[in-house]
Amino acid sequence: MEEKLLRNVSLRSRRVVTIAGFIFLLAVLVVSIPIAEAAVVVEMMHISQGARVQATVPQLQNGPHPRILSDANELFRNVVLTAYRRFEQAALETRTDPHLPEHMKDALTFRADYEVFRNDSQFLSLGQTVYQYTGGAHGMSFLTAFTIQLPTGHLCKLADLFVVGTNYRDRLTAIVRREGASRGLPLWDFRGVKEDSGFYLTDDGLVLFFQPYEIAPYSEGIVKILVRYRDLTNMLAFKSDR
Repeated sequence: MEEKLLRNVSLRSRRVVTIAGFIFLLAVLVVSIPIAEAAVVVEMMHISQGARVQATVPQLQNGPHPRILSDANELFRNVVLTAYRRFEQAALETRTDPHLPEHMKDALTFRADYEVFRNDSQFLSLGQTVYQYTGGAHGMSFLTAFTIQLPTGHLCKLADLFVVGTNYRDRLTAIVRREGASRGLPLWDFRGVKEDSGFYLTDDGLVLFFQPYEIAPYSEGIVKILVRYRDLTNMLAFKSDR
């Protein structure tokens, strides 16, 4: 898989920029997304500051509505840069704390990676995962996902995926509880799917996700529940053959 991906990567440009007082080397690479009927080309922006600060950021090209794609690209960059600024603030406190051991300070880490979950004539859905260690017992990971409807370029909310008036939240809540029970997940603080619950789309279904500690212990990581399209019959506001 890695060899196949590397064959589809070519270096396009390289430049140095300064963000929040730190120098980053940015390399923009073109990645051929191996998804049939892809409607948008996704480029990868690589941000690096030493071995412990590494990030890849999606940048959209050659799709409909250039202004919308430009706004989306700025949004993707801001997600990573905002997370990095918070990391630097917390890392500075760790570095300057005389009571913390040096090995903890040396382990400060920031990682950001993205994944394209769906890219076809209907939707582009992708996620940005940020991991950071700023001291303490363990690091933390967070997932931010975006689903763009094509060809309109509309940034979807969860409600946009369903026919108006359907009780989609009740259906999704029941599925999360059922899947959680079947997988033995200790859903200790799950109070139902909300309008702003995290989600993304794949070829097979809608994935609901919950950050560490949001509904389950840290040991469960980011909890992801796949809801297959066939389980949402007559509720979806778009056509699906899965």
